[in-house]
Amino acid sequence: MITDIHDLQDRWTNIFCEYSYNNEKYAQLCMHLVLGQIYRRRFIIKGAQRLDGRVSIAAFWDSSGGKSAPYGFVKSMLEAADLDVADLDDYTDAGLVGTWREAEEHDDEENGELILEPGILQTTDVLHFDEASTLFMETTHTKKAVNFLEKALNPIGTPQNMITKKLARGPPIEFYSDLSLFLTSYIPEHLGEEFLNKGLMQRVIVLPKRLTFQNRIDNIRLDASKLGIESVVPEDLEALRAWIKREAEDEYARVRNGIPHEFNWDAVREYIKTLNVRLLNMTTMLDSGVQAIATSIISRYCNHMYVIATHSASIRGDTKITKDDIDYAYRLIKEIMDYLLPFLEMDAHIRRKDARESKLSKQLRNIYLQILQDNPSDDGWVLKSALWSRAEKELKTSSSTLYRMTRDSGLLVEATIKRKKYVKIE
Repeated sequence: MITDIHDLQDRWTNIFCEYSYNNEKYAQLCMHLVLGQIYRRRFIIKGAQRLDGRVSIAAFWDSSGGKSAPYGFVKSMLEAADLDVADLDDYTDAGLVGTWREAEEHDDEENGELILEPGILQTTDVLHFDEASTLFMETTHTKKAVNFLEKALNPIGTPQNMITKKLARGPPIEFYSDLSLFLTSYIPEHLGEEFLNKGLMQRVIVLPKRLTFQNRIDNIRLDASKLGIESVVPEDLEALRAWIKREAEDEYARVRNGIPHEFNWDAVREYIKTLNVRLLNMTTMLDSGVQAIATSIISRYCNHMYVIATHSASIRGDTKITKDDIDYAYRLIKEIMDYLLPFLEMDAHIRRKDARESKLSKQLRNIYLQILQDNPSDDGWVLKSALWSRAEKELKTSSSTLYRMTRDSGLLVEATIKRKKYVKIE
């Protein structure tokens, strides 16, 4: 009998890490992926907003690190909870959202009537994608796919969660999606920019990992030690599946019978405020370009923390959120941020705004001095049109980009002299 989140984590991790060596954090995230689908309709009220119980995850790391090996185990646990798992392999609107087709002789409807062929976003509970890096390729299909996935991960039943597609024939296809994402991939290039530019990445708990040479030595030695040995105890595996099945059946019965479930946060509300600030303080020593991304991530990851805390309370059979629930969730999120923040700073090759502005300032100053040298001026004013024209040619950029980059920087001083615009760099 599983009594609390710590008991479940121990049992789950012992089995998981037989498939994926030395990946305890990954094990923990996969556990909450499963729990999140079971508890997806245990909503968290947050002022005028609400969150649902789902957790979506992404494992981005080097090959041979064990990110794909536990998929079969995780899938079996999801299936024990009577959840449908599918692989994403079709980016088309028809594959994702659905389409209408004409009824044929073998259909119940009359010939010529339209029948809905639902897409995968409507029919699956957990959408697994083992080549998730291709989502970051800028194509028409991937842009649409990312947009649909972002909507699917918005709180269940809200207007932002409604997926709508108008087709050439038939009525619009409309539905709410309650799926979770399970993404695995090698580490995408410019991951930091993806966090900044795509809301999808902030809706998913991302665990990036680069394997050191020592990691590979440890894994390959451990792998060899398993030769000829069946290390997963069948009784332990079946006991875990049985618990997942019972927990899911009880939860689905609650939802069917309309039994309300509201969490009580009174005892921990002030404590959570302190922990949220601690998470934000993790960003204070980062480069300013990375810090802007990191702070936006943390606001989302605080929501993940709340959801994980409710999982802890739910396993205990309680609606009251305790300090232990919050501590458990905070430790997990903090450890994920410990992986993510240094990675963003060192490995993501983020093009920092402040670095671009600094480079542009130096380039414009050099061009300005060249113009002054060619056309000496006692007061330092040069024609703005002359500066812009020369900068466009030498820097291979547009005047609108130059204006946008210098508008609020304080780099240029402008004046109108005899109805002409002049600038000066002091």
